Amino acid sequence: MITEMKAGHLKDIDKPSEPFEVIGKIIPRYENENWTFTELLYEAPYLKSYQDEEDEEDEEADCLEYIDNTDKIIYLLTRGAS
Repeated sequence: MITEMKAGHLKDIDKPSEPFEVIGKIIPRYENENWTFTELLYEAPYLKSYQDEEDEEDEEADCLEYIDNTDKIIYLLTRGAS
């Protein structure tokens, strides 16, 4: 399920150096004063990872910038129980 990131999701975020599977992307669209999005799934998923450029505290602080922010949103794909 794709869901907007909330404070309770911080514990679920992978560490920057851990690889994660990319299965597609979200294409947002703003039209007639409404936001919609389309999911584009890739034919072949791939693994992506980021180097440890920041420490864990900085990473969490960056994520907090998006929580309950009407101008910025992070979407997460969650699997399993919702």
